[in-house]
Amino acid sequence: ILFSAPVEDTTEEMWDKMFAVNVKGLFFCCQAAAEVMKKQKSGKIINISSIAAIGAQAGLCAYSSCKGAILPITRVFALELCKWNVQVNAILPGTTDTGMAKLAMADPNWTKQVTQSIPMGRLGMTDELLGAVLYFASDDSKYCTGQTLIVDGGYSMV
Repeated sequence: ILFSAPVEDTTEEMWDKMFAVNVKGLFFCCQAAAEVMKKQKSGKIINISSIAAIGAQAGLCAYSSCKGAILPITRVFALELCKWNVQVNAILPGTTDTGMAKLAMADPNWTKQVTQSIPMGRLGMTDELLGAVLYFASDDSKYCTGQTLIVDGGYSMV
């Protein structure tokens, strides 16, 4: 989930709700999956973070913070689970045309501003994350753990 607010307007309730869903939920989901995968001595956990995890954007302090928290969670799970042949990786999508983005896209100024900041000149589509997910889920990534793959139309380059 995402709430956008300047730091001075970010409430404790907003902060707590974002961390409860985006961090606590992810952590305990990983923990539950890890228990199953340890017993079967193999598995793949693919966490979805956001390009906001590694950048700063006004109004997104809480969102960027909780998405950033996913990165060390991914690395620590990867480190602790590798002895059971479980790989844990993360994907960092850029702004993607999802239900959450559609609310913001109702503002043509927002859409123009965002697409102008992406070198490819458009939002990502959900199916464009599929290749990253398939790679991390496949045997092609069996020697890859604790890593992040950025899928953002070049946004993080500029």
